[in-house]
Parts: sequence; C-alpha cells; structure tokens
Amino acid sequence: GYKPNKKIVKATDSVSKDLEAAIRNGLDNGKLLCIKSWEIAGALNLSRYSVSCACETLGIKIKECQLGAF
Repeated sequence: GYKPNKKIVKATDSVSKDLEAAIRNGLDNGKLLCIKSWEIAGALNLSRYSVSCACETLGIKIKECQLGAF
C-alpha cells in the first residue's frame, strides 16, 4: 500500500461486461493470477490499474504478484 491511505486501488461504479467476463474466465480457484490480469489489460487495451480496480469492485483477489504487491 501507499501512505497515507495505504491503498490506491479503489472499487469503481461499474465494470464492463467484456472486462468482467475476461476476469471471471481467468480465475484460478476464485482468484486472478497477477500475470493473467496483465494479459487481460493488454488484450482489452486497458491499464493494469483499471483491471485491479475492476477486481476490487467484483470482490476478486489478485494472487501471485510478480512484484510482491498483492
């Protein structure tokens, strides 16, 4: 996290159907692999941050982060 709020990823008002479908199709035991979130972002021409915010909205955790952030 980041100071002072320790969390920069925030839930959004809504998630597009395409993005939600891509996230749900990429789940592994109910969680999304970090590398998969990067692939989704690239395929849908979105930022990785946008995918993370969508996961926050959907209540989906990201796991096995290659950066150690999740």
